[in-house]
Amino acid sequence: MTTWLTASTLAAVLDAAPDALYLIDPETSTILHCNRAGHDDLGYTPHELLGQSVLNLQTDVIDLRHWALMAANIRHGSPCVSLSRHRHRDGHEVSVEVHASRVLVAGREVLVSVARNITGRVRLDADMLSRDAHVRFALNETSDGLWDWNIVSNEVFFSAPYKRMLGYG
Repeated sequence: MTTWLTASTLAAVLDAAPDALYLIDPETSTILHCNRAGHDDLGYTPHELLGQSVLNLQTDVIDLRHWALMAANIRHGSPCVSLSRHRHRDGHEVSVEVHASRVLVAGREVLVSVARNITGRVRLDADMLSRDAHVRFALNETSDGLWDWNIVSNEVFFSAPYKRMLGYG
C-alpha cells in the first residue's frame, strides 16, 4: 500500500487551516512550529516566530513559573480550553480561543495549541451589549409602559413606567 500523506502534504494541509496551530516546548515555552495562520495572525514571518517564547506573545502568561503551572495542567489533564489574548507584532492584542493538549511527536513531548482568532466576535459582543444598554435606557425613559418576553430564554423585561402603572416602585 502506498501512502499519499507525505511531510509536504501534511505541511500544506496545516498551512491551509484557518486557525493558528502551534507546537510548543512544555518546559521552555518555546514555539517549535506554527502554521501560516499562526504567524499571519500575529504579523510575523515564520522565521521570526519560531524560537520565541509564549511569554513574549501571550498577554495572560505572567512569567515562567506561571507557564510551568499552565503546562502542567495541560500535560496531566484533559485538553485545556481558554480565552486569551495574543500580542501582535505591532503591539495590539488579538483575542483568541485556545485549545491546548499534550502530544508525543517522535518520542518528544510537545504541547499542541490551536488558537482561533475571535477578535471580530469579541468586538461584535461588545457592540451588542452597548446597543442593549442603549435600548434599555430608551425603554426606561419613555412614558409608555412596555414589556418584552424573550421566549427562548424565558426572560421578561418590564420598563420602569410599566412597573409604575402596575403600582410597583
